[in-house]
Amino acid sequence: LRTNLVRAALRRPGAVALAGPVGDTLSRFRDDVYAAEDALDWRDEIVMNGIIALIAFSVLIWVDPVIALATVLPVIAITALARVASERLGRLRAESRKATSEVTGAIGDLVAGVTTLQSAGATGRALAHFRNLGQRRKRAALLDVVIGRVVDALGGNLVAIGTSAIMLLAASRLQDGAMSI
Repeated sequence: LRTNLVRAALRRPGAVALAGPVGDTLSRFRDDVYAAEDALDWRDEIVMNGIIALIAFSVLIWVDPVIALATVLPVIAITALARVASERLGRLRAESRKATSEVTGAIGDLVAGVTTLQSAGATGRALAHFRNLGQRRKRAALLDVVIGRVVDALGGNLVAIGTSAIMLLAASRLQDGAMSI
């Protein structure tokens, strides 16, 4: 996909520039390829995992409906958490991409206009602006990573807690004779 994007850009006549700032274009060439692959990869995994989950849930209901219900409740909680978090993470990732695009564009502008900046005595202001863009990008990227890790940790811990609760419930039902191996 990235090769096709570059080839299409190189086929354009030399006088026709790409739409948007250079930094935005570079960010799109780098990040959008991963996003497209993730979107396609995610869909087939969801379908297959959904089919497997339905089969497993059907067997579990047949074995013990109480444990089946105890299995579904944590899954519903994790799904609700993931839905809320994915919306927030989507906004954070968009902000991070925008900030990265601004930094990359500023690098291109600074390199292209270095002589003009030097002759106008504006290198200090240009560097201060670049540092400000870098700080905004750093904050956006850190927030994106931290929130992503917190959501991953919460999801993982909810799975562990749910699994533990199911095992304790199954053990007590085995001990009471309400269920057998």
